Amino acid sequence: MRARDVGESTAEPQRVRIRDAVAPGPGLGARARAALRALAEALLWDGTAPPSDAWMRWIVDELDDFARRAGTRARIGLRLLLFVVGVAAPACVGRLPPLRALPLSDRVRALERFDRTPLGLALYGLKALICLVAYEYPEAARRTGHDGRCLLDTHGPTAGATTPDPASEPAP
Repeated sequence: MRARDVGESTAEPQRVRIRDAVAPGPGLGARARAALRALAEALLWDGTAPPSDAWMRWIVDELDDFARRAGTRARIGLRLLLFVVGVAAPACVGRLPPLRALPLSDRVRALERFDRTPLGLALYGLKALICLVAYEYPEAARRTGHDGRCLLDTHGPTAGATTPDPASEPAP
């Protein structure tokens, strides 16, 4: 059985295709996609370097696909949340909307302040959706220092952790 390093694969995760899936509806649209990307970039910024372009594109594409398949109410709700945050958050740092037009550092400050306002509840749903999708991406594991091992592992140090390669597993 060959083991591979957790950080070895840099390929983007593949989307699962389902033959009898619900027919997709319209997506988020260009403005909502741009607002989503700006928001995700600010939420996932680690204080040193902005998240990679590939990671941001992947998050936006995945959530756009979700909006296409989730139905009209979910899509409208997502777009409404993006609109509220995009218009109201810049005011928290004395800037004019939209949020996506602000530099990254201003977006981060605006979201931190907006989070403490009564309208900050609008941000929680967006944070949840973005984080659920974002941490499926391989870069997320590297950025958080995840080594691929279980948190409850009691078999020694986690340095040099490896995970089994499913292709090398014997057939049952």
